[in-house]
Formats: sequence, C-alpha cells, structure tokens
Amino acid sequence: MDAFQLHSGIPSLSPINSEDVFVFFSVMGESLQRYNAQQVLGRSELDRLTLYRTLGKRNEFLFGRLFMRKILGKMINKSPREVSILINENKRPYLQEENLQFNLSHSFGGFALIVSPDYAVGVDIEYRKRKISLEDGSHVFMPEEKASMKAKDATAAKEEFLLRWTLKEAIYKAANVGTQLLFNEFELGFDPPKVYSHSDHLDDYGWELGHAFPHSDYILAFAVKNSGSPPLRFHFHQIIL
Repeated sequence: MDAFQLHSGIPSLSPINSEDVFVFFSVMGESLQRYNAQQVLGRSELDRLTLYRTLGKRNEFLFGRLFMRKILGKMINKSPREVSILINENKRPYLQEENLQFNLSHSFGGFALIVSPDYAVGVDIEYRKRKISLEDGSHVFMPEEKASMKAKDATAAKEEFLLRWTLKEAIYKAANVGTQLLFNEFELGFDPPKVYSHSDHLDDYGWELGHAFPHSDYILAFAVKNSGSPPLRFHFHQIIL
C-alpha cells in the first residue's frame, strides 16, 4: 500500500477515473473558531449541530462535515457550502446530483473519508489506545474469530480485535443494507483480507479490502465492492485543514 501523502489543504484531485479510489485522513485541530458553521453546513446539519450538548461533540461534528464538504466540493467543483448532502433510508449520506460514492468515519479526533466515482465504499477508523475488552465484540465476531483472539496474548488480541472490528465496519457500510446485515453473519480472513459471508444480504466475492495506519494512534480499514475489472487504483492523502 502506498504511504499517505501529506497536504496542507485539499490537493488537486482531477481528472478522476472510474478505477480511482481516494482515502483521506485528518486529525481535528484544537480550535475550530476560524470556521463559521453558517457558511459551511446545510440547514439540516445546522439543526443537528444544536442537538450536541458539549463543545467537543459540536466541534467534532463541524470538523467532520467541513472535512467531507471540502473534499467533495473539490471533486465536483463546488464550494463546501454548495455541496448538497442528503441522507438515505440507511442513514448514509449521499450527494443529491452527483454519482460519487463516499463514506465518513471518525474516532477520538481522527477522521477518514473514502470516495469512489463508481463503486460502493466503506471506511472505518479507530483510536488504537482506547480500552478494549474481547467481550465488547461478543455480538460482532463469529466463534472462530473469537477463538483466534482468545488464543493470543493481550497485545496481539487487541490488535486483531481492531483489525477485525474496523474491517467489518467498513464492509457493513459499503454493503449499505442497514440492519438487515448482522456483524456476526460474516467472518474475515487475512493475507490477503477476505470476507466469508453467511448472510443473504452480503456477497463474499468482488471485495477490495485493506488496512492503513496513517498515524501511530489510529487504524483505518476500507472496503470497496468491485468486480476486479478494471483493477482499482488507490490514492492515500493526509489532510491538514
């Protein structure tokens, strides 16, 4: 996998071809005072912003939307405020008048966005220093996966937990079928990453899966539903806003 290219601001992203997949990473700064929410967010987003009770949660939401809108706007030649984002029945954002497929994830100040012009995509990011118990995944992992982690020491088990958890999240998001798909209805293989589905709502073929480590504190997983023709071309960017 290519290393993340560091950019101050959003780089030039055109021309974009059907086989291009973009993965972006950013860390939220300490202050968002230079950003005016009224100039960035849509009406429904401004309404959501008022529902967050703490400044930290409001800043997290604002940064995520700014991060997403700036990148998508660059791709479709619009200002961040002009990007029209709607929410589908599975609570997944989409663009009203564009075919771009995208997905956003955040964890403890780290943000990830994946974008493809044609293919269904999902991304998940997790903070590697968070406290984790294998019991946290009791509803997520299949018996073979639980056994694999229990057979390892604490450090290795936590790393495998994060690898499996993030990749399952990314696949779930790319599948875009909502609660019809359960996490414990599919399991993962590695080297290379592969999904084995036991659900009618998830095909186990045609997936491009992977992990990235854009920062020592974060692990990122991505999933793209692709037939394999043409082969995908990934671009990894770390953005400083």
